[in-house]
Amino acid sequence: GSGISVAAMTRAGELNTGIDLMNSKGLYFEFNNADNVRPTCLPTNMRATDDLALSLAVDYQSVAELNVVVPNIKSNDALLMLAADPTEARYFELSPYFSVRTDPEYFDGHMTARGNHALHPAWNMDPATDPERTIAFSMKRQSNIVKFLSEDPSTNDDGKMRAFLSKQIIVDGKVSDGAACILEGAVRVEDWTSYQTVTIPAERKMFVRIPTHTPWIEVDLTKYFTNN
Repeated sequence: GSGISVAAMTRAGELNTGIDLMNSKGLYFEFNNADNVRPTCLPTNMRATDDLALSLAVDYQSVAELNVVVPNIKSNDALLMLAADPTEARYFELSPYFSVRTDPEYFDGHMTARGNHALHPAWNMDPATDPERTIAFSMKRQSNIVKFLSEDPSTNDDGKMRAFLSKQIIVDGKVSDGAACILEGAVRVEDWTSYQTVTIPAERKMFVRIPTHTPWIEVDLTKYFTNN
């Protein structure tokens, strides 16, 4: 085998794997739906996303390796993949037709984030023209997190990220400066935040929160990895 251990966030009863993973080399993966691209490529096998996530986590050790590999693979669904190792992070956008690496120059070297929108020019879409409510306020969630983390980058750490992710995007029925957490029933959206993660790849550490049930829970993965 590869000699790489993998820890994955899964749901109760799930025997395969999940879509938030970190391996013993400190390479972290987060997968989410690229819902603006999705209508062009209806998924045929949702489990294949889990299979892809696990295969990448088992086989690779760095974002540098993924920079070469991912643009040459295709996925079963339209996906946003965040990959982060102890020294760098990058978004990849995947589909059944082609996959792309989102180079920093596409965003003028500034901080970038995703809600559920793919942003690469290759898709020939303009997310900025979508109505604000599109995909559970996806673009507003994206712009909120970029604004928040760009204000004083020197103070960005896991605690600051967790505090921000705990802020709801909808407050008293109105759009706020929060992030992913959609809990207010009055908004009548079909999506809500089932769980959240914040990771420190260099420390093999993950923080997990289920907004409807738990506070942030720290998980030290070095206790479980046998070959880091």
